[in-house]
Amino acid sequence: NAPNTIDGCSDGQDKNATYNESVSRVIISSINGDELRGGNVAKIQATVISRSRKDRVDFYFASNASSPVWQFITTVTPLETLPPREMEVTLPYTRFPDITYTLPNCVTASGCKQAVRVVSRSSRPPSDPTGLPITRGDAYMKPNFKCSNGRYDDVDDVVFEVLPSPRPK
Repeated sequence: NAPNTIDGCSDGQDKNATYNESVSRVIISSINGDELRGGNVAKIQATVISRSRKDRVDFYFASNASSPVWQFITTVTPLETLPPREMEVTLPYTRFPDITYTLPNCVTASGCKQAVRVVSRSSRPPSDPTGLPITRGDAYMKPNFKCSNGRYDDVDDVVFEVLPSPRPK
């Protein structure tokens, strides 16, 4: 699929969504089932296609979808799957595996448009479409660039409405 981003980030050059690493679905919801409201905690559910445990999935948020300044949330290692298949990404080995973050405050009475970005980073080197051997180094490091730069990477954004933050009591 074409890149689904709000700021012009592009996907890798070799995008076969049924074979290569990709972001299939992103859902943003309140952890308690209420409406999304500034200052409250939100949960991100992401489904990705991964080929290796050396792949990485990065999560970011922006408080203003019209002019995003991406803030890093976390990086997750998906489970290894051969052949590649869809899987939901969660935080492994934790009591609460959901990926959560606090929604930025919204002071506009009509609400705010915020965004979440999910980046699927392939560990495959650009010259090896088979995936063996895996030698690309950036899959092991915390991302410092919010756009993908790998041949098999995928970047997707979700824009959503957030209600105004609760007034202080």
